[in-house]
Amino acid sequence: MVIEFSLCVVCFLIMFPEYILTKNIQHNIKENNAMITQADKGKTLVIIYKQDYHNKVHTILTNNNFQAIPKNPTNKYQKQITQTIKQCNLIFNKEQNKYLTVRNPKPPTLKAQIKLHKDGNPIRPVINNIHVPSYKTNKRLNKILQQHLNLDNHYTTVNS
Repeated sequence: MVIEFSLCVVCFLIMFPEYILTKNIQHNIKENNAMITQADKGKTLVIIYKQDYHNKVHTILTNNNFQAIPKNPTNKYQKQITQTIKQCNLIFNKEQNKYLTVRNPKPPTLKAQIKLHKDGNPIRPVINNIHVPSYKTNKRLNKILQQHLNLDNHYTTVNS
């Protein structure tokens, strides 16, 4: 069987062999039911079987007494936060009210980072709160508190 390639395709394959390698890795990951996730330390990527990843996440959730809730409370919290912001005329003005409400709020998401430097490769849970109803309000209140409170931060770390 003869496969014909155009000159453009041949030039692309010669100039970008890493593209072929990347496609090959993606195919092997998909074929072996694996996934790519970030390691806990450094800028390292980890390839792990999906079943192992889900088992590690399930273990950390059950060991820390997390429970499933029957209904998503995000919209309820969004309404409560919006009402509270409207009532706080001394802290937020009307112009800030629109900025402080999150459009299309979502519940927080959990991502697990693999700890390669520890035995058994446990995970570090990382929670993404950017789309949570209170995110912008929390950020603004934090800024206000930092302006008005004079706290000595001798024993705190910014990034660990």
